Amino acid sequence: MKLNKLSLTTTVLLLIGLNINTVVSAEADSDMSIETLIEDAKEQIDELNSFYKESKTTLTTDEMTTELIVKEWMKQEDSNTLLRYEIIHDEDDVDIIVGSDDYALSYNENEAVAYEYIRSTNEEEDEASESIVNGYDDTQAVSVIEAALEQYDVTIDGTEEILDRESYHLIFEPKADADLTNTFEMWVDTEFFIILKQHEVGERHEFLLEVTDIETNEEIDDGMFELDIPEDVETITQETGEVS
Repeated sequence: MKLNKLSLTTTVLLLIGLNINTVVSAEADSDMSIETLIEDAKEQIDELNSFYKESKTTLTTDEMTTELIVKEWMKQEDSNTLLRYEIIHDEDDVDIIVGSDDYALSYNENEAVAYEYIRSTNEEEDEASESIVNGYDDTQAVSVIEAALEQYDVTIDGTEEILDRESYHLIFEPKADADLTNTFEMWVDTEFFIILKQHEVGERHEFLLEVTDIETNEEIDDGMFELDIPEDVETITQETGEVS
């Protein structure tokens, strides 16, 4: 059975936050609660101006194992966030997404169409919708953890070193009345609260995300956030509040 590429990509993006899962965190403290960690992180968010991150995701089911390489670039430019994602299924099969708060463009050279998304405006309130790409928000890692608190008890199990970076080891255990049953772990960089590793084992699947390379606050050329589409490729435009 072959797993649908789009569904796998969507699963991976949801699990890694594809969003910018980045905020600055406080110094490690064995007595720190997860709520305190979140609040301290929110207060220091502006210190991360850019990053490059490469990660490997492995999804194993009863029927197959599928691996993806995901490369991510982020740059804060004034009040706008620029992003680029390369989702590598194999050497000749790469989804590329470039985006900002107002615009996103997605293309795979094996496809005959590209998809363009433009942020819509609420005419009644004369306000634009929130960031166009679901999850491409600086606070998304915090939002993911906050959402998990409804179903999970989250504990900080000390710190560990990953890629020469100190990281919090977070353990998510389902509450007694939770709908979900899987326990999962997350290792989060203490400096910029970037997810460096995530591991989940379910009854019929195992998911592992591991960051293999990361650079923070390095200069990234604006050209990295541009995507040239061949003239013979049809571009489908959609006005929307979110791309998910």
